[in-house]
Amino acid sequence: MTKAAAVVALVLSLAAGCGGGGRPHFEGASGWHVIAEPGQIVSAANVAFAAADRAQSAPIHTVASLPRRGILIWVQSARGRKLKSVPLRVEYMATSRPEGFACPGTTRALQTGRKGWDVYVWVFFGAKHPPESIVAAANAELARFSF
Repeated sequence: MTKAAAVVALVLSLAAGCGGGGRPHFEGASGWHVIAEPGQIVSAANVAFAAADRAQSAPIHTVASLPRRGILIWVQSARGRKLKSVPLRVEYMATSRPEGFACPGTTRALQTGRKGWDVYVWVFFGAKHPPESIVAAANAELARFSF
């Protein structure tokens, strides 16, 4: 393999794993950390991810240790057109208690459809009643989610 071909192969494999190729992903933002799993699972948090969460799709350790101003957004998506499109905003989300997660605060969830994808979103807050500034930060990060 030539050096140029190796570079192209490396770039394509990195893009596929980081939300490239039309896969759902979060745009980069200062102060936010993102983990993109192979496939259609991506997480964004305003805190560093726990080391144990880097090897699995569900960020359960990071959620369990969220500080009061902490936010973690976990998104699963699949090709489909079953779900009605709803804006990705905390205000449209229902309170949720996903199995397997021990969130110190509150969790909101939403199922929506976009551009041929069915999208399942969970927003974990470190506080039971997050202040408006934290909700606004979560909404800003949700606005950076794209396909």
